[in-house]
Amino acid sequence: MSEQDPSTQQSSPYKLLEYFVEADAPVFGGRDQEIFDITARLASRGVLVLYGPSGIGKTSLIWAGVFPSARKLDWECVYLRTLTDPVADLSSALTEQLGLDARQGETPLQLADRLAARNSTRPLLIALDQFEEFFIRFQNDAALKEAFVETIGLIVSRNDIDCRILFSLREDYLAKLDEFSAKLPQLLENRYRINALTAFGARQAITLPLLAQRIPFDARLVSDLLTHLAAFDFDPAILQIMCSELVRVALERSPESLTLRSDDLLKLGGIEGMFGTYLDKAVDEVGTDMALVMRLVLDVLISKERTKRAIRIIDLKAEPFLASDEELEAVVQALHVHRIVRRDRRGNEDWFEFMHERLVDIVLEWMHADINFFNFVSARDLAGFSKRNPIWRTNPEALLTEGQLKTIIEPYSARLRLDRWQIKFLILSCMYRQSPLLASWASRYSERRTMATLSAQLRSDKEALRIGALRALAALEWQPSSRILDRCIAFGLHDPREVVRRAAGAVLARHATRRERDLMFDAVTRPATRNAALQLCADLSAVDRTAGSIGMMERLRIRRIRRIRELDEHADLRARRARWGGIYGLAASGIWCASIGPLWIFLFSSIQYSTDDAVMLLRGIAVLLYPIVCVIGGLLGYRISLRAASGDILGHKENWVLDLLSEWAFWVVIPLYVLFVWVLGGLANASAKQMVALLALPIAYWLCASSVSVAVAQLCIGKSQRRATVILWGIATAMTAPVLLATATAYLAYRLFDDASILDRIYSSGLALVLLGTSTSMAFVFSLAFPRMQFKWPGIVVTQVTY
Repeated sequence: MSEQDPSTQQSSPYKLLEYFVEADAPVFGGRDQEIFDITARLASRGVLVLYGPSGIGKTSLIWAGVFPSARKLDWECVYLRTLTDPVADLSSALTEQLGLDARQGETPLQLADRLAARNSTRPLLIALDQFEEFFIRFQNDAALKEAFVETIGLIVSRNDIDCRILFSLREDYLAKLDEFSAKLPQLLENRYRINALTAFGARQAITLPLLAQRIPFDARLVSDLLTHLAAFDFDPAILQIMCSELVRVALERSPESLTLRSDDLLKLGGIEGMFGTYLDKAVDEVGTDMALVMRLVLDVLISKERTKRAIRIIDLKAEPFLASDEELEAVVQALHVHRIVRRDRRGNEDWFEFMHERLVDIVLEWMHADINFFNFVSARDLAGFSKRNPIWRTNPEALLTEGQLKTIIEPYSARLRLDRWQIKFLILSCMYRQSPLLASWASRYSERRTMATLSAQLRSDKEALRIGALRALAALEWQPSSRILDRCIAFGLHDPREVVRRAAGAVLARHATRRERDLMFDAVTRPATRNAALQLCADLSAVDRTAGSIGMMERLRIRRIRRIRELDEHADLRARRARWGGIYGLAASGIWCASIGPLWIFLFSSIQYSTDDAVMLLRGIAVLLYPIVCVIGGLLGYRISLRAASGDILGHKENWVLDLLSEWAFWVVIPLYVLFVWVLGGLANASAKQMVALLALPIAYWLCASSVSVAVAQLCIGKSQRRATVILWGIATAMTAPVLLATATAYLAYRLFDDASILDRIYSSGLALVLLGTSTSMAFVFSLAFPRMQFKWPGIVVTQVTY
């Protein structure tokens, strides 16, 4: 309901969804004929059945119409609803409303005797309101029903009790009264149906409260309102809702002077929309995190027959969802404040129910539109599968799947209230599917029951169940019994499947005591079980300190097994890093060839006595050698990255230089490079000094050029620059660094070869342009293709992909 300030609530003359009470008799309009007819029939016959559609206003008619009319005839009136024990409820109502002495555990005869002995000669009227609850609540309790039927029959049949009985119930339960035919054979012959308000009655229900409080209103408003209500057959509940909302809208428009206008009617939406707003306001009050609890409480308030139910807080605690007392109290209080439910104090307990039966369909539609509520119901139904279909006890494939556990059960595990069999069903599902939810459900199932369940699964003839039980034992913190651990040792030593042996080893690694360790160490000494026992010992983290009976060779074998397992466990990581290393090595080799090749040719052509034929021969050799260098570079990068990944997995300190020197591919590249330089020098008849230049200057240039380009790219990347900025700086570097490096190379070549024509050869051979293109490609490759992983070379830090 839309929140109203105190002034709104005090000024509203309407009841909204609350039923009328005796004090409201002066403003209870539209039912004068019904009141007269009911009172007359009660006076003449003594028993009357009042029936009608749900929500038609039977309770208000009794309280504000029949009771005041009966009291004018000097009758005493007792109002009763059968909620827990019909006879006890009747006894309590007579005690509280007539002032009789309290009695406990009365029989029907004792109750009738006590009623006959009361100190009053006034006629008595007992109104059994909402009597359909009697058939709903006690449909499976024949003893309580028969006792109440006998009690009513005794009260009506005895001449010393002047009592009238008014049964009020929904018309779809009228036939149920046949159960009273043995004691009240004339019951169904005296019945009265209450229909919807007439247009005249509706006009009275609208105007009487306004006139009583002297609230001005437009005559046109009443006509327009009646037009709207006609579509709902002048339903009394709809009438009260719309009139109450009109008062709220009018007060918002003019708080100082309450006047109802026809324009106020235009501001109201439909009935469903108004109640949707009420429910949304209630959710806002308790918070969105409590929205699911509110919907679950509302669901409990609706019976399977789609009627409203009266419940207590203690009843909610037995429902299949978990919520604290504080959460439940906050939810029902919010629903009460926003007039969705009514709080009734009956004896020492508070009962809650919908304000009106008409709310059931509206609330159901509102609840079912919420995906969170739908998912919770799905989770509850999945958990309830264990009771509906016990096939899961013999066929593990009938257990819940990993997807069901993760996407349906897990989000609502904290709210699901399940019985022992349902929790066992979920534990077995988690065990079989190896779900991380196992620990939380096991804590709710108890350690003893969980261990007994897992022990039973270890004896299963299905391998999947045994593996699931072993992995569950390894995941739980509880210490298994020695019997379970012995079975795990047996699995680890004798089971033919590697996956079973490793699962058993994981259990022993976490839970093995000194006793189990000694058994495994003893198995190492026996040839028949040595290999399997070494595998088990490799699972133990403290084998080096505790295995006194194991020799040095066995310890070395255990360490090797551990290393192999660790590497196999991260096989995907090693493959991924090796793949990127190979790509990097191939790219670096290509850049190396593209940058050093022009320098070789330049330096070779700078040596005296070199001929054009020799230069052409050099180019031909380079064309043949470059693909070989690229392949070897890719292989070198692959092997180094694989070795580095293995070192990281095993916890070794990273050392790229050692990894590089330990690779055979590296020692293939060095001779090839020396051979190539030796061929160059031989073709050019180079001296020793010139041979050093051919060998060292290209490498020095490549190191410097790549370092400058990569440093600039890293500076941009480190400051989180955009890719366009990185490209811009890469081009700028490629335009400046090559010029400086070409100048330095020309100067060194001039000093080494004593040839002033070298400067002319630089420009004539287009070396600057070659260097410009080389540096640009390097800047692009290093700054864009490999943007994250740090890949270290002597003097260079290249960024590559993170693993």
